[in-house]
Amino acid sequence: MIGLPDIRTPLLWLLGVGLIAALGVAGIERTRAAGARAALATEKRSRAQEDADRYRVALADALRSSEKMAAHAAAQQGLTHALAQETSARIAAERSNGQLAAGLRDAFAAFAARDREEAAAHAAGPRDSGDRPGAIDSLFGEAGELLARSADLQEEARSIVTRRDSEVKALKAQVEADRGFCVP
Repeated sequence: MIGLPDIRTPLLWLLGVGLIAALGVAGIERTRAAGARAALATEKRSRAQEDADRYRVALADALRSSEKMAAHAAAQQGLTHALAQETSARIAAERSNGQLAAGLRDAFAAFAARDREEAAAHAAGPRDSGDRPGAIDSLFGEAGELLARSADLQEEARSIVTRRDSEVKALKAQVEADRGFCVP
């Protein structure tokens, strides 16, 4: 008899080759997966480093900004304090000038009253048409009132100009402080 060839041996060989091929493919896929995991881990580390760098820069910027804000607030407070002191000094000077003006008005009124009494005593004598103490007294009174009003107006004008100068100076300092805050 002619014998049939033994099918088991090539089949075993085929199964062995298939098993080796499957193991080889599995090893290759496992190596690819490990490489992909390593690349993913490297990418995650680099993203985390970029995020950390970004946060560090943002924190430094925030600190710099807060320092500028604190310096600006201190400058604002100093300007406000200086303006308040200057304003109170100006008000005290205005009060002092007002008291001085009132004292001068009182002294002038006392002088005018004394002058009126002396003029009345002299008027008891013979009168000529050029001697008019009442008219002169009223002229002195008007002159005194005009002088007092003029002094009050001058003092008020000085006060307005001084106040305006103080406000302009404070505004200039404020603008400088604001510019310093805005400069990077």
